[in-house]
Amino acid sequence: IGDWVMRKLITFGLVAMASLPVQADIYEQIGACKKTEDAAKQLECFKALPDKEKADGISSNEFKWSYGLTPDKMSDTPYQFATIVSTSNIELDFPYEGNHYATLALREHGGDKKIMIALQKAQFTCDIPSCDIDLRFDENSTQTRRAKYPDGGNTSTLFIEEDYPSFIEKLSKAKTLKISVPIYQKGDKIFEFVIDGFDAEKLKQAK
Repeated sequence: IGDWVMRKLITFGLVAMASLPVQADIYEQIGACKKTEDAAKQLECFKALPDKEKADGISSNEFKWSYGLTPDKMSDTPYQFATIVSTSNIELDFPYEGNHYATLALREHGGDKKIMIALQKAQFTCDIPSCDIDLRFDENSTQTRRAKYPDGGNTSTLFIEEDYPSFIEKLSKAKTLKISVPIYQKGDKIFEFVIDGFDAEKLKQAK
């Protein structure tokens, strides 16, 4: 696994994140965006956030799509990724106290294509071999899908079992995505993503 994935995905589910400086003004801006009830205005609010400020250890540009790749040491085919961080978070108690965001990731490796959602430190509570999660694009009807832990049993990451081309098409057309997932000691919680601007070609051409 390369540096790019370590920054963009593994940090949210596989390794702990170091404390980062917090700017009061970005807290206020993110909070104002979350309180905006009009979906279109909320979308514009998040898109207008400055790119380099930090809050809760999250850079505001993480709320926008990022693309990149990392080499596969066992083959000549690199892993290609697209990632985005949820604009909403959940607050957990001990042992995972604090605010937690989720990261949605698309991973392509030759013909192997995966959809993942990952947490920072906290854990999902998914039955073995799989569990139900709910997806909702924009204001369309909610869709129930199966999800499962990756091989090795990392409980901070779930693979979403969904038709990949269909999911990519929905991402390309929608502006928002809500994902309801089971969280350890908290039950089902919803993470919201502002997915407007997803570009499938940038994923294919990730560098």
